[in-house]
Amino acid sequence: MTRRNLKNDTCLLCEFEPKSVKDSLENEDWIQEMNEEIDQIEKKKTRTLVPRPNDKNAIGKDWEFINKMNEKGEVIRNKE
Repeated sequence: MTRRNLKNDTCLLCEFEPKSVKDSLENEDWIQEMNEEIDQIEKKKTRTLVPRPNDKNAIGKDWEFINKMNEKGEVIRNKE
């Protein structure tokens, strides 16, 4: 089954928690989670991209990659 064939209430989960952005970029499930997070930021308009002034430093965003688990210890959601 490909992602295009998945129903809206279906999700794919990754069992490992990446230690870095590089690790997460090697896994399609984490890439999808990052894209969903960016889509939500854009949809809710909680951030606005603006050009950085030459004399100012940018404030970075740290991504924390975690797995949400149920009471049985099973991964139920990948979360950035």
